Amino acid sequence: SDVHPTPHTANVYNLKLTFEDFNGQIEDDEPVEDIFDTMTAKEQKAWLLNRKVEDLNDDDDQEDEGDEDNYDDEDGEENDRDDFEQNFGDFDQEVTELYEELLSASAERIKGKPNPARLLPVESVYDWDAVQDMISSGELEKSDVDQAVRRAGVPLRGGTLSLAQFKDVVEGLQDKMHANEEEEDGDDESDGEEEKEELRGLLRDARAAQEQQSQQKKGKGGEVKGNKEEEEDEYDEYSDDDNEGEEYDLQYGEDEGEEEDRDQDNYDDSDGGDNDVEENGEEEEQSFDEIVTEVFDELKNKQNLVPVSAFKAWDDVQDMLEGGVIRTETLDMLIEEIIKSTPSAGGKNKNVKQNRNKRMAEPALTFDQFSQLVRLLDEMVTAQEDAADYDREELENKRVQVRDADDEGQRENGDGDDYQDEEDYENDEGDDEGDNEARGELSEEEQDDIDAADAKEAFQELSKDGKVVTVKSLRAWDEIRDLLEEEILDQESLDVLIRTANGDLTTPMNLETFSDLLTLINDAVSSAEGDGEDDGEYADYDDADEEEEEEEEEEEEE
Repeated sequence: SDVHPTPHTANVYNLKLTFEDFNGQIEDDEPVEDIFDTMTAKEQKAWLLNRKVEDLNDDDDQEDEGDEDNYDDEDGEENDRDDFEQNFGDFDQEVTELYEELLSASAERIKGKPNPARLLPVESVYDWDAVQDMISSGELEKSDVDQAVRRAGVPLRGGTLSLAQFKDVVEGLQDKMHANEEEEDGDDESDGEEEKEELRGLLRDARAAQEQQSQQKKGKGGEVKGNKEEEEDEYDEYSDDDNEGEEYDLQYGEDEGEEEDRDQDNYDDSDGGDNDVEENGEEEEQSFDEIVTEVFDELKNKQNLVPVSAFKAWDDVQDMLEGGVIRTETLDMLIEEIIKSTPSAGGKNKNVKQNRNKRMAEPALTFDQFSQLVRLLDEMVTAQEDAADYDREELENKRVQVRDADDEGQRENGDGDDYQDEEDYENDEGDDEGDNEARGELSEEEQDDIDAADAKEAFQELSKDGKVVTVKSLRAWDEIRDLLEEEILDQESLDVLIRTANGDLTTPMNLETFSDLLTLINDAVSSAEGDGEDDGEYADYDDADEEEEEEEEEEEEE
């Protein structure tokens, strides 16, 4: 029968091939056969390639012990793929040989020959030693492998990969590793600690809100009636806000504005307003439970549990991740916190032990854990939106103060000797009007195109990979440093602008977010023009009024 050895068994040789024992030679009739010689040409080539890869990994481990900063894009060092091609030649050729190796190993594991279509089972990618090592070392997560396989157009269960699809998966994993390394280099440890502390605070707020909501539900409407006026004030506050970007409502699956409109209709019913508020609250709870149950039934496995990978692949969660509403690290931390705090809680799946995939050690969620996770995500997103609204209000207050200070400075300059006579002042005024007319020749659409082109050029300049710009790179940008050094913009205002556009001070920005941030910065700079003599301080309105009164008294005395 044909022998299909694995890379780990192929190098095990029978010592009897050399000596029958330590004192005698081999008998002539002793069969001598090397396992390597029994391999096909492709299997021998695959085995040799695997040995090369293992030797390369051993060399990399030794280099990492001596120098933890081998990879540095700014110094022009080659990336992982360049190192791979330098040692082994053409990338496509090596991927082909790896594909053949995994195909042969898969055939041996199932005790049969490769399928006639020469397609690689998806499970072989997860069993690949290199992938397992990267997951265990933290360079990759299982969700990264899931995403790479999905992007290749292959289902995660029972799917098969062609050579082209396998190449796409390998490239996707390499790109993800490079992105993770750049993100780690760009984030300071202090920023990471601040983010964790912020997340813990959001979790505490979300749980407090959940407990309060549960207590209100037990009160059967009594507390709901007492809080009716507060809810109306909250509705009025948010009904005037300009909703920018996409809002995610995990409870109702639709825009919050439509739900609030229905809430307002209930408040306007003067005859049965209290009853309507109570009934509306019960309907919302019922709607939430129904949706959670429906989604849970859709995602659950045979053990009546939802694997974490299936939860992350849920379309609503994917939209939140892609839209920058929540980061992958934040989501992982939230899931871990839920599993720790409510291990296999009762409810719909009471007495069901926590299920884990033995190979990948993947946790799964019970119904209660799944429901709590969805609710906490919704509460956390709401808290982030409230924080963004607060930052926008702070920004508007700063703009008003800067404009008022600018007007005060212009009035003071008008009383001095800046202009020699009235005719010179009128000429200057005419020049300003001419400049405005010249600027007015561009339509709003043309000006937007110019701004977009400038933003794209700056984005390409600051981005290492052409996909994202880190906040650290933005702060080091010469344009921003000039604004701070000239005190046109202070550090506090810059942080407010970044949080308004990006949501926090740590998440890398895509082109759209970067463009929005530049627009906010340009608006702030435009409103601050002419305010350079006050050293960045805001106008003191009381002192200004007192100075005006003193000047008027002096004029009367004269």
